Amino acid sequence: MERSGALSKELAEYILSLQITDADQERVHALLEKNAADALSEAEREELDNLNHVADLLSLWHSQTRRSLRHP
Repeated sequence: MERSGALSKELAEYILSLQITDADQERVHALLEKNAADALSEAEREELDNLNHVADLLSLWHSQTRRSLRHP
């Protein structure tokens, strides 16, 4: 980050490249199916919550980064 608070182009590109892995996406899908069947253990529920939190955080970072690139 530059002193002005603006993101460098390199940092912005890096943030926008961050994604949930395919394996994590598959795990979320499996946990959602178990959840729909009301068969999640407490540990699985916590895992699903954590994976959803990471996905939400990445989405927020992507949104803020895109906004920063539009309004330097």
